[in-house]
Amino acid sequence: MYKAIKIFILIILIGLFVFPIYALVTNFKENATQGFAELAFLIIFELVLFLKIKNGQSE
Repeated sequence: MYKAIKIFILIILIGLFVFPIYALVTNFKENATQGFAELAFLIIFELVLFLKIKNGQSE
């Protein structure tokens, strides 16, 4: 259980560090909206996956 939480937090932190670098490398104004949308989708997807893992372990 705690391992899943650590992995989830680690993936979010990696996403938060990678996005600003991605935005700086590419043109920020053009890609900011798309980048934030991708980051939000990634976090939601991971949250759903995390909850499925959590529910699977509790049963």
